[in-house]
Amino acid sequence: MTTPLFDPPQAEGREGTGFKRLAIVAGSLAVTGLTLGLALLLGSWGYTHRSTTWHYTRLFHMVEKEPTLDMVVQALEEEGTPLVAAPGDETSLRRAVSALPKETQDLVVGKHADWPVVRVFRADDFIYVLFFDADKTLRDFACAMVQSGRDR
Repeated sequence: MTTPLFDPPQAEGREGTGFKRLAIVAGSLAVTGLTLGLALLLGSWGYTHRSTTWHYTRLFHMVEKEPTLDMVVQALEEEGTPLVAAPGDETSLRRAVSALPKETQDLVVGKHADWPVVRVFRADDFIYVLFFDADKTLRDFACAMVQSGRDR
């Protein structure tokens, strides 16, 4: 008779295996769920960061070229970024940017004191607020993502 290399588990030693399996499966599902949640969170953050950076860079380069009001309106509308407001006073400007965060609204109103002509555009989930001097040359901008659930 040959001797086995290992002893097979005996029936009396397997009382806790059902609970162990359940714990391992539950732990595996929890780790998988947390990993998936982290991946989705990082992906969402990355998309938002990239999109915000793209819009800010775009407007920064536009200001560097010092285009006129007519050139800006025509170029943005041709690409599908419509003019949504041409506010003349603080009240109408606040109404036009009401979908933006409060800090951005205050920044926009502060900049309006420096630049007499303001135009507000909608680019996807972003609002562009462009400031022009008295000669209607683009001089400054503010840009922010529209807050969820507002202005839609």
